[in-house]
Amino acid sequence: MKKFIRTLIFPLLLVPAVNAAETNTAVLSPGSVADAAAQNPDLEKYLEDAIQNQIQSLKSTLPMQVNPGVVWQDIAIRGDSLNYIYQIDIDEMLNALPEELRKGFDSAHKQEIVTKIKTEMCPQVKPILCVSLDLMSTFAPRLANIAATYNDKAGQQFLHCEFNKKDCADLVAKYTQPAKAAE
Repeated sequence: MKKFIRTLIFPLLLVPAVNAAETNTAVLSPGSVADAAAQNPDLEKYLEDAIQNQIQSLKSTLPMQVNPGVVWQDIAIRGDSLNYIYQIDIDEMLNALPEELRKGFDSAHKQEIVTKIKTEMCPQVKPILCVSLDLMSTFAPRLANIAATYNDKAGQQFLHCEFNKKDCADLVAKYTQPAKAAE
């Protein structure tokens, strides 16, 4: 069952980080950009405009089929939050799985999978969302939160994962440590 759940959840993890990484056009430390932006209002406006332009560029590609049963619907900055919004269709996701994973599958299994997705997905997407927040906040220092919302086909919220910089601090430190020289 764990392999089954991983097969469902793993594709949901990839899109925010891949697309957020495309916004990184220069190698800058978050502190240096934030400090420079605070000292120069023109730079702060330039960085904010660059982020807004990137978001508008991404929006022009949406909706985007990410995987069977997962459609990336929207991306937006609201206040100090970066929000990714998806539509999720559990039936389509399940039907796209290889036959050997679907053998003997019934409605009880489906409910178990839905429950596992709801309990396990936020911790699994946290590293990717945190790295995305760290990257985006390099260019938009006011960003302090990130969220991924998964709505069902009817538009009702299925799952909402949200993290702030404090939630992400240990993960970001882990992923941004300089590489150690080979011993």
